[in-house]
Order: sequence, then structure tokens, then C-alpha cells
Amino acid sequence: MRAPRRTTAVAAAGLSLALALSGCGSDDETAAADQGAAALVGPPVRLFTIQQLTAQNQQSRPEAVSAIEAAVKAVNAEGGLAGRPVEVEVCDDKFSAADGANCAREAVSGEFAAVVGSTTAVGDAVYPVLEAAQVPNIGPFAINRGDFSSEISFPLFGAGPSGTAGLPYALKEAGAEKIGIAFVDIPTAAVGLTFIAAGAKGAGIELGNEVPIPLTTTDITAVVSAAARGNSGIGLVTQPVQTASFLRSHGAQGLDIPVAATAAGPVLLEQLGSAAEPLMLASAYAPLNADVPGMKQFNADMDEYAPDAERSAYAITSWLAVRAVQRIVADQGLEKIDKASLMAAFSQADGLDLGGVVPKFSTKNALTLKGLNRIFTPYIQILDVKDGEPTAVTGKWFNPFDPTAPEPEV
Repeated sequence: MRAPRRTTAVAAAGLSLALALSGCGSDDETAAADQGAAALVGPPVRLFTIQQLTAQNQQSRPEAVSAIEAAVKAVNAEGGLAGRPVEVEVCDDKFSAADGANCAREAVSGEFAAVVGSTTAVGDAVYPVLEAAQVPNIGPFAINRGDFSSEISFPLFGAGPSGTAGLPYALKEAGAEKIGIAFVDIPTAAVGLTFIAAGAKGAGIELGNEVPIPLTTTDITAVVSAAARGNSGIGLVTQPVQTASFLRSHGAQGLDIPVAATAAGPVLLEQLGSAAEPLMLASAYAPLNADVPGMKQFNADMDEYAPDAERSAYAITSWLAVRAVQRIVADQGLEKIDKASLMAAFSQADGLDLGGVVPKFSTKNALTLKGLNRIFTPYIQILDVKDGEPTAVTGKWFNPFDPTAPEPEV
């Protein structure tokens, strides 16, 4: 049975990209954006996204869809892609290999120019279908084997691999010398343990015990105790629901050691309150409050078109994928926009400016680690949660797989 889908095609007024990136503008510039939206002509550029929206024992990601739709509305308001309107179709993988494969077949059969900003965890079912048709997968939230290795995959930042490799660095920044790891007991999280080991080696920090969290666990007390035992810091490879439970139990047990995760959205931090204070983040993207053009644009687009959606890592990932397509079409002057032209354009990307949300994107600088050759932007920042808001410790980007590598161009 085919997974539910939804198509969005819009041409609404909003801030132009140039206006947002400059941080200023006039009524004349806003009027010009309005006129650009009204002047869209030609067949729409059709994009496709595969999202995890309904899944038992897994976190749904509705904010990722909201962010993609917000980006599409903003792009259309700014004149579309080469003057053409943009549409996006959403497919729910239901955390099911069968439904994920159905979504991929829809992406192939529907003459879509690209899959963008997907958050699927069933990549093993999705990638073979997309690869056979050479449909580029732009800006996925990289957690699947195919995200890291498929020739059609173009993750815009390291996501899972870089963030988990960065956990030891975040905990070292907080004073830890030996760390335990708690991870949700699913294959994609377990793979992250290898990245943590690589990060620990680079950071010069000792790895302690590894404690799995079964998906059906309702009382996490024993997990927290086991992860803390004999360690001076704890790294989490968890989904938000487990992260929240872990931090609450951490506080209830009176533990006084730092905890590090790869991301924590505003909703989670608000719910946690003071329980979030031990938290450090190894983030593959700039913090929401960063004074960079791209993050200002993200917040502006969300304010305008999706004000009620959570601004999580998944939302940022999905939004950035649409904006990256817009930018590469403009930078390379693409007139024909289809799967072949976007595949070629991203394959040749060199210094694509993503507004400081992440460092500039180049496919020439892929990781040489086996199975990670599609990670082009492995850099992270260390964030500290202060008063419920993640804030950059230094604001500097570094490669957790190779801390001696030069700082990237932003």
C-alpha cells in the first residue's frame, strides 16, 4: 500500500534571500520579492521528501515537513528556481522498510528533480531504488549507511557521524576524562559507537562502558546509574524522548557529571528546565542564536511560514536542503533543473555558501574513512546549554575525526 503523501505548491510574499543575508532592506525590496512571486512561470520544479511521521516507539518529525514547506514558500516568494515555481511532495516512511521503498518508488516515478531534506531511518530500503534511477538525495539527515556512502547522497553536514564523534570533545570541554555511553538500542544508534571511538581517540579521552537503552524501557534509572558508574562524563546517542528521560533521572539521582548529546531542540530544553543544565552539545550546525546570515534566514522563514513548528536539528536539516538547491541553481546558472542537472551540480560543488549554518560545502573534501566517503562537511561546534539555550563555547568549527585539520571556510 502506498504511503500517504502531500504536495505543497506556493507562491507567497516574504523576505528575499538577498535581503535576509544582508540583514537589512527596504519596502521597495520587499515589493520586488512580491512581484517575483507573482511572476513565476513554466512547469514547476518538483522536489520530494521522505519523512518519519508515524512510527511506533520512534520519534515523529513533523517539524521537518513544516521547515521544508516554509523554505519552499520563501523560495517561491523570492522568484522560484530560475523563475519557475517549486513544489514539494511529502511521503511518510512509517519507520517501515516496505513503506520507505514505496516512497522511493514514488520519487522515481514522479519525475522529481531531487529528494531533499529527508529524515528517514530506513535508508537500506530507500537507496537502492533512488540509485537505480540516479535521483540525487540532497541534504538528508545522515544516519543511514547510504547517507554516508551512496554516490547519489549529498549530506550538507556530518549529522550523526560528526555529532557522535564530537561527544568526547564536548565532554572533555566540560572537564571529563573518562566517559560512559548510553545509546538507544537500534542499529543506526549502535553504529554511532564506532564514531564515538574515533572521536575519543582524537580528543585523547578514555572510553568507559556502553549501556544500551531498549526501545521499550519505561524506567531509565538503572541505565543512568550504569552509564555514570566509574566515569566523569556521559555521552548520549539517543532520541529526544530518551534524552529527556535520561537527564531527568540524572538530576533525580543527584549526579554531578556532564552529559553530552548531538542536539536538543527548544521544546525539549523548555520541558527539561534546570534538568538540562549538565548538557553539552556536539553540534554539526550553528546554534539557533548564531549571528550568521543563514540562521537568521532560517528563523525568518520559520517566523513567517511555520511559526508553531519546533526548530529542531531535523527542521534545520530539511530547510537547508531546499535553500542549498536554490543557491546552487543560482550559483551555477542552471536553466534546466532536473535530476541529472542537480546531480551534476552538487557533484561539482566547490565552496557553496550556506550562510554559516554550516561551513561552505565542497564535494572535493570528502572523508577518506571507509564507508564515510559522502561526508563532505564533517565539522562541529561545541555548545553549552545556558539558561535553556544552546550557546557556542568558542564559535569555532573543527573536524572531530581529525582535530589537526585546518578550520574550514564559512
